[in-house]
Amino acid sequence: MKTTELDAETHFGRRRASPGARFSWWLATHRLFSSPTRHRLRKSIRRRHRGPYDVTVDGLNFRTYPAENYCDRVLFGAGLLPEAAERRLLAPFIRPGMNFVDIGANVGTYALWAAKLAGPSARVLALEPHPRTFAKLKFNIEANAARNVVALNLGAGEQSAVARLYFDGGGNVGQSSMLAAGAGGDARPTDVRIEPLPDLLGAEDFTTIDLLKIDVEGYEDRALLPLFAKGPATLWPAALLIETVQRDLWETDCVACLAERGYRQAGATGENLLLIRS
Repeated sequence: MKTTELDAETHFGRRRASPGARFSWWLATHRLFSSPTRHRLRKSIRRRHRGPYDVTVDGLNFRTYPAENYCDRVLFGAGLLPEAAERRLLAPFIRPGMNFVDIGANVGTYALWAAKLAGPSARVLALEPHPRTFAKLKFNIEANAARNVVALNLGAGEQSAVARLYFDGGGNVGQSSMLAAGAGGDARPTDVRIEPLPDLLGAEDFTTIDLLKIDVEGYEDRALLPLFAKGPATLWPAALLIETVQRDLWETDCVACLAERGYRQAGATGENLLLIRS
């Protein structure tokens, strides 16, 4: 697939969409048609309306690339933040002064949402290893003047290393994983840096975590569990949202491991579990 021009220099608000682009991506995003039909629509629309386009959704600013990322399609085509059910689960845990860690931050829909709700006294750490997606994340942080968000172009893993990241080469570059099987059928590789989560948190002076969200396409066990094996118990999150849709790729059952450490299920969606520490 042809790569869209990456624009991280033009001020937010300068990349406006035509009515034709808005209507086309609305058609390709809403469930008026079957999934195969929407897929065919997207392939056609990409040739004429690639973007990027600037949008404001729920008071948050995003430069969207709907031709290449699912989250951007929802933001631009539907005018909504993605994963509403998951955010409803998390909303009661968002409060002023909190520490929030987002592993697999994509373009920042969770990190910026939490940063805005929790206010300037909160601290948000957003990890995104894919270099192109990270550039989009950084732009969105700056477009929102979100000074309480720190973004790192890193992934979490079992050791400090350069690792191979696989990402969807079709229409959802945000679906990236350290596992080729987790990144979809047209996976492409790039090299990224990974660090153990306890080391990352220590370097950023995090001593507690109120809420953690992790979505790394089947690599959740290797990214998250070093925090419990090597980090102090004071760093164990009070609550965490973990994607489980690709749990068949885990080497270690994260949910069972966390249950042994006092976590219990407090909510669920079709793809994620909310766990809280007793």
